[in-house]
Amino acid sequence: MNLITKIKFFYRSAYQMGHFPPVLSVMFSSKKVFVYYGFLGDNNYGDELVYEATKEIFKGHILVPMKRRMPISLRLYLIFRKGIIKGIVIGGGTLISKFRDAAYFKNLVEMGKPVYLHGTGVHANIKDVNSWTTILNSEVFGGVRGPLSVKNLEQIRPMTNILGDAAFGIALPDKLVKSVESRKVLINLGTHANYEGQDIFRNVFNPFIEYLISNKYDVFYLPFHDIDMELGLSIKKTYPEVMMLTQPIGFAECSMLFADCTFAIGERLHFIVMAIMTSTPFTSINYAKKHNDLLLSLSHTQNGLFPEEASLERLIYDFNNRHTFEWKNTQRKIDEYRKLQINEMQNFTINS
Repeated sequence: MNLITKIKFFYRSAYQMGHFPPVLSVMFSSKKVFVYYGFLGDNNYGDELVYEATKEIFKGHILVPMKRRMPISLRLYLIFRKGIIKGIVIGGGTLISKFRDAAYFKNLVEMGKPVYLHGTGVHANIKDVNSWTTILNSEVFGGVRGPLSVKNLEQIRPMTNILGDAAFGIALPDKLVKSVESRKVLINLGTHANYEGQDIFRNVFNPFIEYLISNKYDVFYLPFHDIDMELGLSIKKTYPEVMMLTQPIGFAECSMLFADCTFAIGERLHFIVMAIMTSTPFTSINYAKKHNDLLLSLSHTQNGLFPEEASLERLIYDFNNRHTFEWKNTQRKIDEYRKLQINEMQNFTINS
């Protein structure tokens, strides 16, 4: 990436994506200010969804992402006026690995700032444990995504609260109606790195697409990242009937896409989260433990498929049995997680 490209990327991330409040609103607002730790600005819809949900939970306050690619005046203000910051919000996603900007957040903890974990996922082998131990040695509220994250976090501190995925903090649009007779199927591929069993799954995925097309279903490819788009274009070369969608802009648009389809199958974690939130029958390709963590939190492990066990027969079976999903208990559990997220957020803000 040359210098001009880097400058353009910085400017877009810092000033054009709507992630940051104006510095004057931070300086002169009577609302509490919290710094947000989480990935943003990398063309990853999952990250954007998590941030949108976190802002929804904290809508009575000011949430400011602390990043290297952010408005310069805002970053300087947050560095030199740490006193105005009331606490740290650790965003959703699988974030507890190597800690970025650790010194800044450690200093906030040393100043007595509390921490809120918003449905955060935890790696089995936590890197940079010393930073996380320091950060989470403060007063901590909230919780993690699922039972695997609870177990993985035990090497740092006990954390019993399961909040479900961070995205559960945002409610479905009031006018959203689930299509009953839809013949649309959403598909997705995309990971940041190759995984065990990848070739096995992807070698049966194309025949499954062919099965859907031959049975007169409309297949839509929904990317959540630039990587996904590249994979989707490759699929479209083989199957021109597949319709390419663009990455959704906001939760409302994404919800409508899922509500209008009869089945979803994909690799991206938040592609599966969106299917669950919109009561869309799905098959999750569990290429990483975070998928199983999510499904365990909702008692949906039967709808996850380990890639090395993939077969065309299994995909067809899942699709043909999509109408057997029982969504009432799932939606009840999501509502419980949302209420717990809000309750933990309120305790966090009261004590900040």
